[in-house]
Amino acid sequence: AANYAEINRLTAYLVDHPDDSDSYAARAGYWAEAGAYDLALNDYQYAINLAPKTADYWASRATIYLTLGRDAQAAENCRIALKHDEGNLIAYRTQAQVRFKLGRYHEALASVNKGLLVDSSDVRLWRLRAHVHGKAGNNASAISDLEAAVANDPSDAQAWNDLGHFLRFDNRPTEALAAFNDAYK
Repeated sequence: AANYAEINRLTAYLVDHPDDSDSYAARAGYWAEAGAYDLALNDYQYAINLAPKTADYWASRATIYLTLGRDAQAAENCRIALKHDEGNLIAYRTQAQVRFKLGRYHEALASVNKGLLVDSSDVRLWRLRAHVHGKAGNNASAISDLEAAVANDPSDAQAWNDLGHFLRFDNRPTEALAAFNDAYK
């Protein structure tokens, strides 16, 4: 659900503080949550204009471009974000997703691995890494990646569900059923 109260608060604040890049970025995040992607992109542009070296703005905008299927723009925003901050987790995650979507699996794996060096507990990166390994036909590595994901966040239903599918593909039905059950606890 959209947080219009916070959007309205930030809008009123920005009238008196038009140079506050963080407030534009915060409002962009709320717009994105509401599905108002054009408004989110507009606010990220304001934030970037005010603070062009802030990697999080570029990386967050890249996630919106990815959502909209504007892959080239997403990739370029990730590149810029990583130029400003080589440890930007959002940029590595989004870059990996773009590369995966485009079938550039080796490059996607490189982005995932760099992201995991920044935060080895990022469950979304572990899940994405599993899918990259799965595309390469390496179910053992995919299962290992998903086991790492659920170890880092046992409440992540998607990781349990993915683990169940990979275990099923690996002809391990009893373990697959247990993973599916854990997904829906």
